[in-house]
Amino acid sequence: MHVYRTADALHRLHRPGDTSWSQVTTATVAWERLVGPVIAALLLTADSDISAFQEPDFASDAVLIVEDRKLHVHKTVLDDGLVEMLALADEYQVEHIRQKCEQYIGSKVSTPFGLTTDQILLYLWMCEQYRLPQHREDLLDLAANETTANLYASEYYERVPATAVKDLMYKRCVKLETANSELQTVNTTLQTEKQQLQEKYSSEQSRSKSLDSEKRTCEASLRSSTEQKKKLEIYVRRLDESISDFEKQMKQSEQAVSVCQSCRGKYKDEELCKSCVVHRIVSSFHSFFSYRK
Repeated sequence: MHVYRTADALHRLHRPGDTSWSQVTTATVAWERLVGPVIAALLLTADSDISAFQEPDFASDAVLIVEDRKLHVHKTVLDDGLVEMLALADEYQVEHIRQKCEQYIGSKVSTPFGLTTDQILLYLWMCEQYRLPQHREDLLDLAANETTANLYASEYYERVPATAVKDLMYKRCVKLETANSELQTVNTTLQTEKQQLQEKYSSEQSRSKSLDSEKRTCEASLRSSTEQKKKLEIYVRRLDESISDFEKQMKQSEQAVSVCQSCRGKYKDEELCKSCVVHRIVSSFHSFFSYRK
């Protein structure tokens, strides 16, 4: 905390039409350089209201002693004293204080993520009230992003001049129209994609029906082939049985022929081989031809 003692010349303020400013002593100029331009804006005349500066707050970092009265002020710009500072700077036409306040607002606007709706509207009101146009558009953009409920609920909404409210509502309308246009574009894109998907689905559905038809045809063909296979298996089985029977008969015939040849070779009496089928057949033919003769 710094304490600065000032001379009577501290009270000579620059007012419109007041020529006494040229009589400010060098002590005042030196003091102004020492404590900076922010405190210079807080110089008060004897009949001014100084109650706001008689008690310290958590952010006050300097004390002015004017006519044995302590004034608790700030060398830095803060939200708490911004309104009073701008009012004094505007009243006494201290341009560098206005610029410093405008720079402070700019520093807040440049990092808007922590700004509340109240702060945005308060800064917008200050820009309108004290003719600080540099960040007006940025603040209008920030306010346009706030919800209508938040804007109406803010204690500073009624303070904002009608011209600023009109510009704010215009920006909100532009944003809504832009968002609506973007939504229409997205909707058109989605409708096109939907139509393409429907066409693809119809094509796939037709292909699925065709595949189902082919499947049913294949299943019918398979059933027919299965039935034919069963018939062929029965036929083959019967053929195998016939072949087996034929082989048995051939074997018996071979044995009979062998016996007959053996009999004819050893005996002249053919009665010994009547059990042989082939021999009986041969005997029958022999008897037939003998009878013919």
